[in-house]
Amino acid sequence: MATFRNFPTATEAELLEWLKDAQADLAGGTTLTAWGNGGDSATKQVGGSPEKRVQQIYADLTVINPTKYPRNSRPTVTKAVFLDPLY
Repeated sequence: MATFRNFPTATEAELLEWLKDAQADLAGGTTLTAWGNGGDSATKQVGGSPEKRVQQIYADLTVINPTKYPRNSRPTVTKAVFLDPLY
């Protein structure tokens, strides 16, 4: 089993907190910022995608404690897109 870690200095507790934050970002769609002014608009993604962060964090949890976080039980990431009904 590989021992590579995406976040080598993070503890299990820190990784679990980050996992919770990444899942909240995924659920709330808070990784995108957007603004508009007249005909101009812009959208920017902040940081890595929540899906990738969840995968990286869980991979590190698997290295730290493979019994508690087995490789074959990684969370599946599902993405939903909600469109503004006004447009």
